[in-house]
Amino acid sequence: MADRYADKQIKVLKFICKNNFREDAVTSSLLKITGDALEKILEEFQQSNLLKVQQKDLLNSSDEYREYDDILIYYVVTSKDGLSNLLAKLKKNHPRHSKPIIREKTLEKISKHFSNIASKEEIVELLIECGVPKSLIEGQFVQWKIIFSVLNYYALSTKKEDFQFFKKIIESFIHPLMFDGNKKEAQGMIDMLNSLLEYDGFVIKDGHLQSQVKTKSKNKRVGKPFFGEIKVEISLGKLCSYNDGTIKYAGEIIGMRNQIKELCRFFMNNPKKLLTIEDIKKEIINSGKRGLTPKITIAKYVSELSTLLRTYFEKEVIFNQKEVGWYMDITKS
Repeated sequence: MADRYADKQIKVLKFICKNNFREDAVTSSLLKITGDALEKILEEFQQSNLLKVQQKDLLNSSDEYREYDDILIYYVVTSKDGLSNLLAKLKKNHPRHSKPIIREKTLEKISKHFSNIASKEEIVELLIECGVPKSLIEGQFVQWKIIFSVLNYYALSTKKEDFQFFKKIIESFIHPLMFDGNKKEAQGMIDMLNSLLEYDGFVIKDGHLQSQVKTKSKNKRVGKPFFGEIKVEISLGKLCSYNDGTIKYAGEIIGMRNQIKELCRFFMNNPKKLLTIEDIKKEIINSGKRGLTPKITIAKYVSELSTLLRTYFEKEVIFNQKEVGWYMDITKS
């Protein structure tokens, strides 16, 4: 799978660029990719005159991420511009979320629970039945990391069809047949997963993974469910905010906590307008807490909203303006 290999290339390039292109060494376990993949990628960079490989050493890795020897490769950069340009090109051609739609720690815990109910062979077979390409399955990893590697890949993807793969995998692992038809055990797994997923705005209901829906509105119906005719209050392309407190994209409810909903509505009401940190504080933070709320908190709120909307628009729609603030523009390609 091209996207999968590009992810590995990007990992290597980010490491090199982060180290200011200085002479250095890198291990495959550090980047959490196979030794063969790291060796192949660096050899390709060498053939393109981007760097020169100096030495390769096999190591006995104790890192639990791997079950085989690690590889340490020393290199010298020969073209800083070439490496920078390649990284920019790969990131453009293979867009990914900066963070997975469900945080890595949650995916790790879920993967470990799933690994307890199936053998390695059963896990690989189930993933293939879900439509996961064999090239995406890192069969050399221990059981939970095979699952984690696949889930994390799809959770980082900006493609809607990849999110459907993500859902199908989760839903397949919680099916009662995975528990020899024992519905009580299957429900126990679901309850445990929901206790993790709720922090990322998701819930498993009736055997299906879905965005968590809350029918409470911060401004108009505090503590009361909404009853009555549902109407659109704000519309921006396919993104709509409704009077029942929900926000939907093309009719699909987007799971957001209330503060992020208020932030989303603020951007929707001010398309293409630069909103500063102070503007956002005044809109979504209570007056008594504004002075105590650090800038980084606002930045995290905007980042969370941006990541969420990117899943639906399949592109960036919130942009940073030289650390002054942010603006929403759904027309940018």
